[in-house]
Amino acid sequence: MQNGNDLGNRPRRVIKVDMTVILLYCIISACVMLVGFSAFSTFRFYKQKAHCTEKVTAVVEDYERGHSKKQSHGRQINTYFPVFRYTYEGEEYRVKSDVGTNEKEYEIGDEAEIYIDPDSPEHISIPGNNLFYILLAVVGAAALIVLIVCVIKLLMHLKSKKQTEQI
Repeated sequence: MQNGNDLGNRPRRVIKVDMTVILLYCIISACVMLVGFSAFSTFRFYKQKAHCTEKVTAVVEDYERGHSKKQSHGRQINTYFPVFRYTYEGEEYRVKSDVGTNEKEYEIGDEAEIYIDPDSPEHISIPGNNLFYILLAVVGAAALIVLIVCVIKLLMHLKSKKQTEQI
Protein backbone atom coordinates (compact mmCIF):
# COMPACT_ATOMS: atom_id res chain seq x y z
CA MET A 1 0.00 0.00 0.00
CA GLN A 2 1.34 3.40 -0.98
CA ASN A 3 0.55 6.59 0.83
CA GLY A 4 0.51 10.03 -0.84
CA ASN A 5 4.05 10.91 0.24
CA ASP A 6 5.69 7.73 -1.02
CA LEU A 7 7.48 8.06 -4.35
CA GLY A 8 7.28 4.34 -4.94
CA ASN A 9 9.85 2.96 -7.32
CA ARG A 10 10.21 6.07 -9.44
CA PRO A 11 13.84 7.08 -9.98
CA ARG A 12 14.90 10.26 -8.23
CA ARG A 13 16.51 12.98 -10.28
CA VAL A 14 19.66 14.49 -8.95
CA ILE A 15 20.27 18.04 -10.02
CA LYS A 16 23.93 18.72 -10.51
CA VAL A 17 24.98 22.31 -10.30
CA ASP A 18 27.59 23.15 -12.89
CA MET A 19 29.55 26.08 -11.48
CA THR A 20 31.04 26.85 -14.89
CA VAL A 21 27.59 27.46 -16.32
CA ILE A 22 26.55 29.60 -13.36
CA LEU A 23 29.73 31.66 -13.58
CA LEU A 24 29.35 32.17 -17.31
CA TYR A 25 25.71 33.22 -16.89
CA CYS A 26 26.75 35.76 -14.25
CA ILE A 27 29.51 37.18 -16.44
CA ILE A 28 27.16 37.31 -19.42
CA SER A 29 24.49 39.10 -17.38
CA ALA A 30 26.98 41.68 -16.07
CA CYS A 31 28.37 42.27 -19.55
CA VAL A 32 24.90 42.72 -21.06
CA MET A 33 24.07 45.35 -18.44
CA LEU A 34 27.41 47.13 -18.91
CA VAL A 35 27.16 47.11 -22.70
CA GLY A 36 23.58 48.41 -22.50
CA PHE A 37 24.46 51.20 -20.09
CA SER A 38 27.53 52.17 -22.11
CA ALA A 39 25.66 52.19 -25.40
CA PHE A 40 22.74 54.18 -23.99
CA SER A 41 24.93 56.80 -22.29
CA THR A 42 27.31 57.20 -25.23
CA PHE A 43 24.43 57.41 -27.72
CA ARG A 44 22.67 60.02 -25.59
CA PHE A 45 25.86 62.08 -25.29
CA TYR A 46 26.63 62.08 -29.02
CA LYS A 47 23.00 62.70 -29.92
CA GLN A 48 23.04 65.79 -27.67
CA LYS A 49 26.37 66.87 -29.19
CA ALA A 50 24.92 66.49 -32.70
CA HIS A 51 22.03 68.83 -31.83
CA CYS A 52 24.24 71.46 -30.18
CA THR A 53 25.50 73.17 -33.32
CA GLU A 54 25.30 76.88 -32.48
CA LYS A 55 28.47 78.32 -30.96
CA VAL A 56 28.01 81.00 -28.30
CA THR A 57 30.24 82.78 -25.83
CA ALA A 58 29.15 82.13 -22.26
CA VAL A 59 30.30 83.52 -18.94
CA VAL A 60 30.98 81.16 -16.03
CA GLU A 61 28.67 82.59 -13.43
CA ASP A 62 28.87 80.03 -10.66
CA TYR A 63 29.55 76.42 -9.74
CA GLU A 64 27.15 73.92 -8.25
CA ARG A 65 28.77 71.30 -6.12
CA GLY A 66 27.62 67.76 -6.72
CA HIS A 67 27.45 64.93 -4.24
CA SER A 68 30.59 64.45 -2.22
CA LYS A 69 32.22 61.05 -2.36
CA LYS A 70 34.12 59.82 0.64
CA GLN A 71 37.16 57.75 -0.22
CA SER A 72 38.42 54.86 1.86
CA HIS A 73 41.05 57.04 3.56
CA GLY A 74 38.43 59.58 4.67
CA ARG A 75 39.12 62.32 2.13
CA GLN A 76 36.08 63.75 0.39
CA ILE A 77 36.01 64.40 -3.35
CA ASN A 78 33.61 67.02 -4.66
CA THR A 79 32.27 67.31 -8.17
CA TYR A 80 31.84 70.82 -9.56
CA PHE A 81 29.37 71.67 -12.31
CA PRO A 82 29.91 75.05 -14.01
CA VAL A 83 26.90 77.30 -14.44
CA PHE A 84 26.99 79.25 -17.70
CA ARG A 85 25.18 82.47 -18.57
CA TYR A 86 24.75 83.36 -22.23
CA THR A 87 22.46 85.22 -24.58
CA TYR A 88 20.91 83.64 -27.64
CA GLU A 89 18.57 85.50 -30.00
CA GLY A 90 18.08 88.27 -27.44
CA GLU A 91 17.13 85.95 -24.59
CA GLU A 92 19.41 85.27 -21.61
CA TYR A 93 19.96 81.74 -20.36
CA ARG A 94 21.55 80.39 -17.18
CA VAL A 95 22.36 76.70 -17.50
CA LYS A 96 24.27 74.22 -15.34
CA SER A 97 26.51 71.85 -17.25
CA ASP A 98 25.57 68.19 -16.95
CA VAL A 99 29.26 67.24 -16.84
CA GLY A 100 31.13 67.90 -13.61
CA THR A 101 34.81 67.67 -12.71
CA ASN A 102 36.79 67.20 -9.51
CA GLU A 103 38.47 70.56 -9.94
CA LYS A 104 37.02 73.85 -11.10
CA GLU A 105 38.07 74.21 -14.73
CA TYR A 106 37.15 77.89 -14.98
CA GLU A 107 37.31 80.93 -12.77
CA ILE A 108 34.06 82.77 -12.04
CA GLY A 109 33.73 85.42 -14.74
CA ASP A 110 35.73 83.49 -17.36
CA GLU A 111 34.36 83.36 -20.87
CA ALA A 112 33.97 79.98 -22.53
CA GLU A 113 32.94 78.91 -26.00
CA ILE A 114 30.06 76.43 -25.73
CA TYR A 115 27.59 74.94 -28.16
CA ILE A 116 23.84 75.11 -27.77
CA ASP A 117 20.90 73.44 -29.46
CA PRO A 118 19.27 76.19 -31.57
CA ASP A 119 15.88 74.50 -31.13
CA SER A 120 16.31 74.19 -27.35
CA PRO A 121 18.90 76.81 -26.30
CA GLU A 122 18.93 75.53 -22.70
CA HIS A 123 20.69 72.35 -23.90
CA ILE A 124 24.45 72.86 -24.03
CA SER A 125 27.57 70.97 -24.98
CA ILE A 126 31.06 71.91 -23.83
CA PRO A 127 33.83 71.22 -26.37
CA GLY A 128 36.50 68.78 -25.25
CA ASN A 129 34.39 67.53 -22.37
CA ASN A 130 33.96 63.99 -23.66
CA LEU A 131 36.71 61.89 -22.03
CA PHE A 132 34.21 60.15 -19.73
CA TYR A 133 32.06 59.08 -22.68
CA ILE A 134 35.06 57.90 -24.68
CA LEU A 135 36.16 55.77 -21.71
CA LEU A 136 32.61 54.52 -21.30
CA ALA A 137 32.51 53.48 -24.96
CA VAL A 138 35.86 51.66 -24.58
CA VAL A 139 34.63 49.84 -21.45
CA GLY A 140 31.41 48.95 -23.28
CA ALA A 141 33.38 47.59 -26.24
CA ALA A 142 35.58 45.53 -23.90
CA ALA A 143 32.47 44.19 -22.14
CA LEU A 144 31.00 43.29 -25.53
CA ILE A 145 34.14 41.30 -26.39
CA VAL A 146 33.99 39.50 -23.02
CA LEU A 147 30.28 38.85 -23.62
CA ILE A 148 30.94 37.26 -27.01
CA VAL A 149 33.77 35.11 -25.64
CA CYS A 150 31.62 33.96 -22.69
CA VAL A 151 28.67 33.07 -24.90
CA ILE A 152 30.96 31.04 -27.17
CA LYS A 153 32.53 29.32 -24.12
CA LEU A 154 29.09 28.58 -22.69
CA LEU A 155 27.84 27.09 -25.95
CA MET A 156 31.00 24.99 -26.30
CA HIS A 157 30.70 23.82 -22.68
CA LEU A 158 27.04 22.86 -23.08
CA LYS A 159 27.75 21.09 -26.39
CA SER A 160 30.63 19.07 -24.89
CA LYS A 161 28.52 18.23 -21.83
CA LYS A 162 25.70 17.01 -24.08
CA GLN A 163 28.10 14.86 -26.11
CA THR A 164 29.56 13.24 -22.94
CA GLU A 165 26.05 12.47 -21.68
CA GLN A 166 25.23 10.69 -24.95
CA ILE A 167 28.20 8.35 -24.58
